[in-house]
Amino acid sequence: MGLAPSPVLDGKHMRSHLGIPPKNFPFRLLCRAAIFLAVFLTGVAGAQPVSLEIMASGTGEMAYAVENLSGGLYLSVSRTNELLRRIDPMAEIRWDAVTGLYRAQVQDKEFSLFRDRAVVVYNQALIDTDRPLLAARGQVFVPLSSLAEMLKRLEGVESNTAALLGPERPGPVETPPVSLLPQIDTTAPGVNMGSLVETFRLISGGENLSEDEVRQDFRLGARPLLARKVVVLDPEIVRASAESEAALPRPGDSREEGVDLTLRIAERCRALLVDNPSISVVLTRDSLGASPSQPERLAVINGSGAKALISLRYDWSDFSENSGYRLFTVHEAVDPEGRRYHGRHEEPWRLPLEVQYVPYENLSLALAEFVDAELSRAGFPAAAEKRRLAPFYLLRRASMPSVSVALGYTSHGEDRRRMEEDRYVEFVAQSLAQALLLFDRWLNQVWLEGLQ
Repeated sequence: MGLAPSPVLDGKHMRSHLGIPPKNFPFRLLCRAAIFLAVFLTGVAGAQPVSLEIMASGTGEMAYAVENLSGGLYLSVSRTNELLRRIDPMAEIRWDAVTGLYRAQVQDKEFSLFRDRAVVVYNQALIDTDRPLLAARGQVFVPLSSLAEMLKRLEGVESNTAALLGPERPGPVETPPVSLLPQIDTTAPGVNMGSLVETFRLISGGENLSEDEVRQDFRLGARPLLARKVVVLDPEIVRASAESEAALPRPGDSREEGVDLTLRIAERCRALLVDNPSISVVLTRDSLGASPSQPERLAVINGSGAKALISLRYDWSDFSENSGYRLFTVHEAVDPEGRRYHGRHEEPWRLPLEVQYVPYENLSLALAEFVDAELSRAGFPAAAEKRRLAPFYLLRRASMPSVSVALGYTSHGEDRRRMEEDRYVEFVAQSLAQALLLFDRWLNQVWLEGLQ
């Protein structure tokens, strides 16, 4: 037996069926108004809009709607620009979508914010914040926590940012214990500009090259690196051979597998920097059995968008007197093909793959300077010719400052004994971590110097 079809009701019978008095227009209107008001009030209560309130001398009160995105409070760049220009009509503001850098000069104070780094740079000081700039819905948003750091450094400006952020605001990243993160030694020497100027003069033949010209070249190279966070460590494989006696055995290592000192050093360096807010370490291989080819390692290097590359390896020599660490960088002076493409205004992504290093060749020399200083400070002896130029495969093709570090000679007795010490890996890793921290800080400083 089938179901009986439902009767079709016209408007009059429908009202009667629902119990609504026929043609009671005021009653129906009141019901609809009540429903609309309930929906509206529910929507308002759920939205809970947040307003940033500003009191600035000369402008009076200002209010801007703050958005809750990805678990944090943000103000769009366009509204941030409007706010800062109302505080200071002469403010200079610039957003660079390529580098992810937002710069604002307000009341003669310089601020820089980044898309990939949770920091505010203020007058050469790095202020840790809880989150970087955010790209969403086709716009760029400034974290309220970063804006708060800017506003409290402006004169005659008061805001309710403290109340909005509340007591549970994630503060700056806590500094890990000293045993886990090398502390930047503020007394450690930076780049020896005199030495670099002399190096550049010898390489380029420019006897009249000045220190200011070198610094300007550094600034040009540093600009696209500021928003980058990644550094790449490339632990080359130390293979067993008849000469190297199964490649550096150490306590607990298998002679059949050999010793992967470069990988151990790279892993320890990554562990030392794991909690650092401005550096994230990527390895070109992450296991003893991994054996990626040079093109595969290059894909990791250039695909990372890194600010620096350090390759780690060991030397072997038929001359037993050769010992100590050596540093290799590539420069157009030893690469005729690179010289053809050299140009200060060339964009790295338009250069042929084999000369990607060109915009960063001088910064590579500076990176080598930092690594050299830290290895020397840790007591590692250097080779007679510790600084060399060489067009190595990876260095030529790396679109970032890069250096290849030969950490010693496995064929030299003293070098070999040093490598077999338990503390060796720790000392080398700490030296590299310190060099990377100093290089990262220096990149920001050399850029800011050019803005003053």
